Amino acid sequence: METPTAFAPLSKRIAALLFDSVFMAFYFALTLLLIRSLTLSSGKLESLLVIGICLSIEPFLLAFSGATLGQHLLKIKVRKLAEDEKLSLLQAYWRSATKIVFGFLSLITVLSSRRYQAVHDMLVSSIVVLTPKGVSKASYRLSERSEQTELYDYPPAWRRIAMMFVYILLLFIVLSISTYFSFSDACLDDNRCSLREEMLNFLLSTSFWVALFVLVSRCWIGRMPGCRRILRE
Repeated sequence: METPTAFAPLSKRIAALLFDSVFMAFYFALTLLLIRSLTLSSGKLESLLVIGICLSIEPFLLAFSGATLGQHLLKIKVRKLAEDEKLSLLQAYWRSATKIVFGFLSLITVLSSRRYQAVHDMLVSSIVVLTPKGVSKASYRLSERSEQTELYDYPPAWRRIAMMFVYILLLFIVLSISTYFSFSDACLDDNRCSLREEMLNFLLSTSFWVALFVLVSRCWIGRMPGCRRILRE
């Protein structure tokens, strides 16, 4: 009997990301020292080499070991969706690149997607699961969610992700207009804000992040115009 896939919880993914951030700072410092020891004539070449090497660390770790150092510590790994194999180097680079572009926003869909996938996972058909040691020590296991596919037809993933971008853009436009008409020039230009403006700034910032979370989540579950799920007859 096939063992059910044990997906990695969001808490472990965030913890691994924090560990990797610490490791990346170490990688960056070490790479910078090594590149500078080469005494290259061009400062731009030094910068390109440092950035290129640092951005290649995660893809190589995923392609050849199946996990970053932080993920190894948390006993989780990245694998292909269709089979229990590591990503190819090209897939790992594409996953890392989209992860950088989306940032933490990419993780929002983990809360609602069927296989706990972030946006960068969906784009390369990868999943993040517990390793065998992680499964043996886990207090609970996350199994695949039901997406009610027997009741609804869902738009393709690319369309839901595209609509996320549309709504995020609209949200930024609304925030920009609200900011322009709500704050004085002294507050916007010189950061000399009144108490009312400070409170309003906090309210707008909080509302923005709440709205962002709601929009991304509802787009993914097919509950927003442009990417609505359709009830089967």
